Order: sequence, then C-alpha cells, then structure tokens
Amino acid sequence: MLDDAGLLIEQGTFDYLKTREGFVSNMTQAQTFARKDEEPKPVFENKAPLPKALRGPSANDIEDLTRRTGDISVYKYYFASIGWKLTSGLVLTVAINTLASSFPQVWLKWFTDGTVKGVPLFASFYAVFVITSLLMSGASMAIMFLKGIPKSGAGIHKILLSTVMRAPQAFFDKTDAGVTLNRFSQDMTLIDGILPGGVIITMQALFNCIASAALISLGSSYMGLTIPGLCVFMYVLQNVYLSTSRQMRFLDLEAKSPLYTNFMETLEGLSTIRAFGWESRFIAINKERLDTSQRPYYLMFCIQRWLNLVLQLLIGAMAVVVVGLAVSLRTTTSAGNLGIALTSVLTFNTNVQFLLTWWTHLETSLGAVARTKNFAEQTAKEDRPEESFTPSNEWPVKGGIEFRNVSASYGYARY
Repeated sequence: MLDDAGLLIEQGTFDYLKTREGFVSNMTQAQTFARKDEEPKPVFENKAPLPKALRGPSANDIEDLTRRTGDISVYKYYFASIGWKLTSGLVLTVAINTLASSFPQVWLKWFTDGTVKGVPLFASFYAVFVITSLLMSGASMAIMFLKGIPKSGAGIHKILLSTVMRAPQAFFDKTDAGVTLNRFSQDMTLIDGILPGGVIITMQALFNCIASAALISLGSSYMGLTIPGLCVFMYVLQNVYLSTSRQMRFLDLEAKSPLYTNFMETLEGLSTIRAFGWESRFIAINKERLDTSQRPYYLMFCIQRWLNLVLQLLIGAMAVVVVGLAVSLRTTTSAGNLGIALTSVLTFNTNVQFLLTWWTHLETSLGAVARTKNFAEQTAKEDRPEESFTPSNEWPVKGGIEFRNVSASYGYARY
C-alpha cells in the first residue's frame, strides 16, 4: 500500500509482516541474531578497524616521520609564536643564571689559595652570586610561564582553529573526527605543558654542561683533551636515542586518535547502543583502543631507563679518567683544581642527563608544533582569493536560486 507521497506502508498482523521482506522482518532477524550469544553484539559482525598506529603512516604522516631532528624552521616557528623579544630575554637570563651559579666554585678556590683575602669580601661576593642566580632563575621562569605560554598557546590554537574552519568539505570527508580532535587536545597539551619546560631546562642544561666541562678542564689540563671525544660520543648517543624517542612520541600521538574517535562515536550513538544492549561490545572496543594507545607511552619509559644507564656508566668512566690523570700527572694540577674537577664531574652527570632527557622532550614535543605547521601549510582552504565580493547591506533584494552549468560529485581529493 502506498501513501500520498508514494512511500510503501506495511500493514497486517505481526506474524504476517514477519514473513514478508521489510522493516519488521529485518528487526526480528536482528533480535534473533543478538540472542544467539550470551553477550549482546551489534548486527554488524565486522570488527573495528585496526588503529592507525598499527596500520602504518599515511601519506600526510610521512612528513612528520621524516622530520629532521633540530629542524631550524620548526624552532623558528615556535619561537616566533612566543616573540623574539621574550626569546632573547629568556636566553640572556638563563646565561646569567649559569654564570652566577658556576662561578662560586672558582671563587671558593681563589679564597682557599689566598688570591681573595678577607672573609667579608668573600662572603659578600658569594652572596651576590647566589642572589643573582635565584633572581635570574625566577626571571626565566616568569618570561616563559607567565608570558611565553599564554602567547604561544593562543597563537598556535588560533592557527589550528582557523585552518579547520577554512578547510573544504572534502577534508572532513577524508579525516576522522578523532584525528582533528587530537590536534586540539594531545598536541596542544604538549605545546602548553611539556614543551615550555623542555625549552628552559634544555637551555639551562646546555649552559651548565659547557660550564662544567670548562671546570673539569681547569682541574686537569690533560682532561681537556678528552672533551672532543666526549662530545662525539654524546652526539652519537643522542642521535640514536633522539631519533627513536621522537618516533615513539609520534606513535603516541597517532595511537590516541582512534581512542578519541571511539569516544565521539559512542556519545553520538549512545541511545542506539542502549536500545540494542551493545554496551559490553563498545566497552570492549574502548578497552582495546585504550591499551593500544598506551603501548608507545610505555616504550618511551623503557628507552629513558636505557639512557640513564648509559649516562651513569659514562660519568663513572669520566671520574676514573680525572683521578687517573691527577695521580699519574701530579704536576699538571693542584689540590684545589682537582677538587673543582671532581665536584664538576658529579654535577656534569646531572647536567648531561638533563640535557639529553629534556632535549628529547623538547624535540618530541616540537613534533606537535611541526604537525601544526604542516597542517596549516598543506590543508587546502575553502575560500579562494578571487572570492572577495562583499554584498551590500540590502542584499538579497529578492529571493531565488538559479543553477547554470552545475556539476557535483563525491570526490576523494587528498588534503
């Protein structure tokens, strides 16, 4: 039977309609299928698609995977979002802080050698160094956390939002909602949370390593000959560790996209899930994607433990070399210089560990900035330069739509 609009209307008893092909027949078959198993399952038997992190990178992801560590353009992009005045002030305060915190060791040696005479003079300058170090440390924190983070966070978030709002419909057809949501959640969390701390601590550790290396060389003149070899070893170590850690961070970012997609799809279809009793099925899918998203994060901690072990062995070898040179070549150093060298070896351990660890955090967090930069540069815009006509306030004068030479298709353009 057809209604006024020409649509088919099913009429008859329930038993009669079950024997005919139609909505009632399909519904009863679905319910019968759901009761076959103890656990309610959806009518569709297709398993959830494999998470993107396990399927491998797409064409747009390869640029992120092949991004060079220490890419100057990404650093410029991030520091430009902070502002060059704040960046210059940050570098200056960190440098002064390093000088003020390292020079007291030399000042103490001069006092014990008799070069600096008088306790009041020694104590007053020592206090000036300590106070200056504290003030510069607080100033660098204030520049980054009170000024830099709000400015860079708001600027990068505005770029993301503007890019998404100007993207064409084909972009949303080809991109999961969880991937877009991941840019505003996980990427922005890295940019606002880990990245600023990585910038400050990496700068401080770099300047402290330079100062510690200089003090170690002061303690034993022959120890300075080992510094180039040490730098080569550290370069090789960070090259291996940083490349691996950066890829782990990228996989960590990508592995969360299917989880966010599942969140959104579950919320949108919550009424349907409850109506058909599919809660257990979707809970199982959520747990599976949650476990998958945590795998790269766990591996990150594993390689960090490996780095700590290698650094501890390296610093132990340096201490042995310092003492060995001091014992075998007694005329090349003094008791005061040797004390400075041994003390600097201990601090050098912490500084090198902080430098590599937080430089890795900085580089991996910059991956979020690189993703934002590539996303903003490569995503097509719906508005075109020639579409600059602004209608008058009286528009439209009259209503009406006219189509001329119009063609439409469902395309698969890549954005």
